[in-house]
Amino acid sequence: MENWGLITYRETALLASAATHSASEVQRVAVVIAHEMAHQWFGNLVTMEWWDDLWLNEGFATMVEYMGTDVAKPGYSYLELFPSYDLAGALNLDSLQSTRALSGGQVDSAHEVDSQFDAIAYNKGGAVLRMLRIFLAQHGGGGYIGETPLHDVQTDPFMESIRSYLRQYQYGNANYKDLWGSLEQVTGLPVSRWMSGYTTQKGYPAVVVEWDAAGAAGGTLQARQFPYSLLDGIQQTCGEDARGGGQEGDSKGDSNSTWWVPLSTVTGGGEGTWAELEGCAPQVVARDFDPASQWLKLNFHQNGYYRVLYPEELYESLTKHVGEGHLSGMDVAGLLDDARAFLKSGDVGSSKLLDLVDAVGAAPAPPDYQAWRLALSAVNGLKKLIAASNDLLCLAELEAWALEVVEKPLRRVGFNATAGDGHQTTLLRSMLVQEAAAYGSADARAFGEGLFWAHVREGAEIDPNFRRAAFQAGASANETGYQEVLWMFRNATDPALVRELTDALASVDKADLAKRTLELAVSDDVRAQDTVYLIVDVSRSTPAGLSLAWQMVQNHFEVIAAHGGGVGAAGAGMSPLIQRVASQFASGTEILQVRHLFRTYGEEYGLVERLMDQAVEAIESNRAWLDLNKDDLCTWVAAKAGGP
Repeated sequence: MENWGLITYRETALLASAATHSASEVQRVAVVIAHEMAHQWFGNLVTMEWWDDLWLNEGFATMVEYMGTDVAKPGYSYLELFPSYDLAGALNLDSLQSTRALSGGQVDSAHEVDSQFDAIAYNKGGAVLRMLRIFLAQHGGGGYIGETPLHDVQTDPFMESIRSYLRQYQYGNANYKDLWGSLEQVTGLPVSRWMSGYTTQKGYPAVVVEWDAAGAAGGTLQARQFPYSLLDGIQQTCGEDARGGGQEGDSKGDSNSTWWVPLSTVTGGGEGTWAELEGCAPQVVARDFDPASQWLKLNFHQNGYYRVLYPEELYESLTKHVGEGHLSGMDVAGLLDDARAFLKSGDVGSSKLLDLVDAVGAAPAPPDYQAWRLALSAVNGLKKLIAASNDLLCLAELEAWALEVVEKPLRRVGFNATAGDGHQTTLLRSMLVQEAAAYGSADARAFGEGLFWAHVREGAEIDPNFRRAAFQAGASANETGYQEVLWMFRNATDPALVRELTDALASVDKADLAKRTLELAVSDDVRAQDTVYLIVDVSRSTPAGLSLAWQMVQNHFEVIAAHGGGVGAAGAGMSPLIQRVASQFASGTEILQVRHLFRTYGEEYGLVERLMDQAVEAIESNRAWLDLNKDDLCTWVAAKAGGP
């Protein structure tokens, strides 16, 4: 907690050593410390006027945590990880019609305050600040196109403006208009106009690229913006409020659904340009362009807060060049996440995303952590959707293809660390071992179980970067393995080790073991603040885990709430619990069950209606996607598996 002059931490967020903790755990500690330190300025020295501007605290702290970690741990290249760590989560939540504006809205109760601490305040807040910072840096001259590291904060026009903002409002309160006003004063640029859409409207634009072919000499690429949502897809309603009118900052959005869009581009020749897209008129981004011999990507390094939809010819060109290793990991991650979202909303077919994933596996360069993190996230999302449809044949063929996909980079990085491994290579190897085991890789499972049983029987130390994989393999192996992990969990004193053992107990792939982990979640062995996380983790492990977790939420709601502190104290946790578990389903039955829970417990426990709406919308989106895309996806993976 960022108390002024006395920051307090859970031990897991403060104490870590590279000798005894995984690279991801040490990284997490560095990030949390940087985040809480940032609050000494953003939250303490200057405090938001009211909770509807919480992002002025949390969005700034999110952006600055990347800057602080980059300075403290330059070997992490942590600034580069923003698109895959925070931007993707913001765009995902903000594509729901039940999202909220960054600023404004009604916040009149403790439960409504709690609900503001979401991916909008943290991730979107940090994303729009990062976008503005990068744009202002290039706007000042010097030809800066957006390589993410901006190390010299003394000459950074954005940070110069922030220093002015902090001086003007120190020991007092400010709102978003004060922030944009300070930036306008220092830069002389229309920042308030630029940032209005991102602040007071919910959602974000999709930039649609059109190629006007002109024969052998190439053609013109133009870009236009449209509102976007997962349920409705890209809405051809520029200049109108496709989501309904409303007051500034409310859940309906603003009456003008256009945004200022800073368009950055990068090409195969390494050239980069910036343009600004405002209003509904198209913007030319390239002339004499031939996708057969050239490639171009918009939103270089995912610097902007928008998605980009390309025409067929440009998708083919970009996919080809991804497979040849010509795009950066940040840009590949962005292409994957945009394609995943557009597939979910019905704006592209399954092959766009699946071909991109295949191309990532074909790239000759060393595997990239960011690209593979988003590729596997997309595949896992598809797996959950097919599992929700109960099509067991399609699910088996998808898992078989996914196993081939994940084993490619694992074979290249290997199971053993080498002296020359960088930080992100270490993160990549650890992730790939766990994912390969989850998809049934015999080698990955044998590796994890070997480490686990050597530790249990001989006391052999496990490389901290493989402890999660080893504990997960042991817990899922059999009854004896589960009992050993449970014993370690009950006797562990290192908080980081407790986290790893908890994750292992949640990841079991046998229904009877998953049921016992859920019972553990409301026992005295689990701290109250960890109960919700453990139930959610079980729900995300397997289809059986999801079913059992949802049954528990419905049948033992009051027990879970009592373990979390009872009426009042538990309300902040029960709303996201329902939202995170229910959002994985795809049928009308669960929609009715979510609404029943809200009717039954909403008033007494202070359940947040917006989070219930998000759960319902996610289920509706999943169901609509399956109706539209399931057959296409299953045909694609069947062909890969050699099926009919």
